[in-house]
This record gives sequence, C-alpha cells and structure tokens, in this order.
Amino acid sequence: MRRTWLAFTGAAAVMLSLAPQAAAQGWLNDRAAPQGRGIRVGNFELHPGIGAEFGVDTNPLNRPPGDPATTALRLRITPSFVFSTLSAQRMADGSPPASLPAVNFRAEIALTYHHFFGVSDRSSEVSQQSNLGGSLGLRLEVFPGRTWQFLFSDTVARVVSGTPEVGVSLSSYNRITNQANLELVYQPNGGVIDLRIGYSNGLSWFENGQFSQFSGMTNSLSIRNRFRFFPRTAVFWDVTFAPGIYFNTAGSLTGLFTSFPITTRFGLTGLLTEKLSLTLAAGYTGTYFTAGDNASTVIALAELRYIFTETTQFLFALNRDVVPSFLGNYGIRNAATLSFNQMFAGRFYLNASVTGGIFQFGYVASPAGTPDLTRIMNTDMEGRWVAFRIDGRIFGEYRFTNWFGLNTNLNLSTNFTNAVLNLGGTDRQSLSWIKFEAYLGARANW
Repeated sequence: MRRTWLAFTGAAAVMLSLAPQAAAQGWLNDRAAPQGRGIRVGNFELHPGIGAEFGVDTNPLNRPPGDPATTALRLRITPSFVFSTLSAQRMADGSPPASLPAVNFRAEIALTYHHFFGVSDRSSEVSQQSNLGGSLGLRLEVFPGRTWQFLFSDTVARVVSGTPEVGVSLSSYNRITNQANLELVYQPNGGVIDLRIGYSNGLSWFENGQFSQFSGMTNSLSIRNRFRFFPRTAVFWDVTFAPGIYFNTAGSLTGLFTSFPITTRFGLTGLLTEKLSLTLAAGYTGTYFTAGDNASTVIALAELRYIFTETTQFLFALNRDVVPSFLGNYGIRNAATLSFNQMFAGRFYLNASVTGGIFQFGYVASPAGTPDLTRIMNTDMEGRWVAFRIDGRIFGEYRFTNWFGLNTNLNLSTNFTNAVLNLGGTDRQSLSWIKFEAYLGARANW
C-alpha cells in the first residue's frame, strides 16, 4: 500500500496537476460538429448520440522505461444526450425571428465505458482497469446579450482514470469531481466594457480509501475586466484568489497543505490584420501555502493566431504559469504550443497540436512542512526538480453528414526527468514515461 501511494503521488505530480486528462473521443472537443439538426420539441431541441473507439495503448499503466511491457487494446463506448433551448443554427434555418431570449440553457449527459484487453505478461493487471465513467453538465445564461447577464454552470463527473491516466502501478484511483461556476456580467454600450465577477467551486473526491488524502476543494473568486478601444482590440485585467484545502491529510507521507494563491494579469488582445490576431499578457502568481515550498513568480502569455478561413486556423503560443502539484506544492510550467485545424471540402476535419515544456517543481516537504530531501533523488541542493514534457495529438474525421463520421485519434505523451522517487529501502521508481495511443472510431450525433 505504501509503495502504491508513493507511486501515485509521483506520477500524479507531473500528470494530473500539469496536464489535461488523457484525450477522450476527439469529436467531443469540436463543438461545431458533434451533433446534427436534432429533434425539436416546442422551443427546445434534443440531440441523442453515440460514439465508439478501439485502438492500442502502449503504456496503460504509465510505467517508466525499462519496466515490463503493459501494452493493451482499449475500447471506449460513449452514449450521450443533449437537451437545450433552440440553437442559433436552428433559428437561422427558417424559424421566425424573435427577440433576445430571457434564458438559454444546455444540459448534457454522457457515459463512457472503458474496457482494456491486456496483451502482455501483465494482462490481468491491465484488464482490471475496465470501468464505467460519465458526466452530467448544465449551463444556464440569464438575460443573454443584455447589459446585465448572469451565468451558471455545473459539471459533475465520475472520472475513470485508473492507472492509464495517472500512473498508479498497483491500483486504480477513480474519483468524483464537481465544478460549479457563477458569473455576473456587466456589458454596457454593446460590450465596449466587459466586467465579470465570478465564483467557482472545484471538488475532487477519490473513491479508493488509500488515496483519500488527495480529496480536496478549491474556492475561487475572480474579477475580469476588458475595455474595447477598437472594434476588435481590447485591453484586459484579471485577478483570481483561489484557496485550496485537503479534507484529510492524516495518512499522507508527504506534505499536503492549504494554499491561498493569488494570480493577476494585464494584457492586450485583438486583430493586427483581418487574418492575424495577437494576445499578450503578463502578471504575477504567489501560491502562499501554509507550509512547505512556495512560488512567487512572473507569469506571461503570448499567443499568435492566423485565421485562414472560419474553419482553418494556425496557433502559436508561449505560456508561463503556476499550477498545483501533489509533490512540492506547485509546478511552474514554461510551455510552447503549435496547433492547426482545417476543414477540407466541408467533409474532412483535421486538428493537430503539439506542446513542449519545462516544468519546475518545488521541494517535497514532510507532513510537518520541513524539506524532505530523501523522497526525490537527483534534485538540486534545495530539493527542487525539473521535468520535460512533450504532448502531441492528431485527430482526423471524415464527416459523411453533419451527424455521422469516421475518425482516427493519435496521442503521444512523454515525460523526461532525472528525478527518481524513493519508495523506501533500495526500491526506486523513475518519474519518466513514454505513452502512445492510436484509435479508430465512429460517432453518430443527431
């Protein structure tokens, strides 16, 4: 149990906190495509759907290089259902014009069954990760398009990450998450000024008792202000205060502490030409953990986007920010991203992206808050360590109609570091890994 806990902590530090979850079905990320006309019921519309993918995962347990092979075949099946007020697409298809609605809302539910077919000498361990996940989401817009608006959204999910997502070598760590957001919007003079005051609550509850110390909550207060001084150019400023707590750290072998991070940014966003847009921002983040290591650093964003057409865009971005980590309290991310998407002849959609970055972690602390220089090996003199991440993704889909398509999804995730997790005695585990996934799939979303 102790070894499993430490293995989880090490892998989660560089996967869960610093990277998105392993890619789900690619069409779910493309809001413009995953549904057809739907079924109209009065002033509402219904969109049923189902999708499936089958492929190979070269490292479902996210083991470090040199460990026994764990290649597996993986099947994902996702039925979904969307219930919403009439969309802009339907209103533009011949419905009579109407005044701005008082309320817009969208509710959606999806279930995903994950099944693993082990094809290596650890096939039984891999096969045990099969499970059912799902999500239920709601978004509500009150007085959309008016001077005063109110926005609410909530998404509750059962995340079936298991070992394929975070790297637990002996057990899965399925968890329940909930993300709720409230936002008050003030947009006078057609949106020349855009002021938003928001609150969000994030909850993560680990089902497995041996990982219960990672269950926690974040409450975030934010103010965002934008002033548009040209038709498509604006300056903006935002500030966020996001205290985070862990519910029960009694069994923790490393420090897990309450934090009171503050982040503020000032920037400029707009079109340089009809095709070229630029966003520049700079600011500050301080983590303010009650014990252990803390970050106090400049953050920045530079994003250049070239818009060939409405369906073809190229993006290059540089980003420096601070994110939480189970090991060392925080990670400072310095990353570059290239992204390209295009629709060919109205039928074939392609999206490709690659992100590479250097991640700087704080020192690992004991539960008492003092530096624990024995837990991570190959660090600097103060116990801090570095990881190099490369993540790539290619998603392509041929759309026979706007509701049916065949697709392929390729994902590469790598982590390179000299850091080694000390599991006790002579037991050591590298925090490096290489993972490649390839899937073929189909989806039908009416």
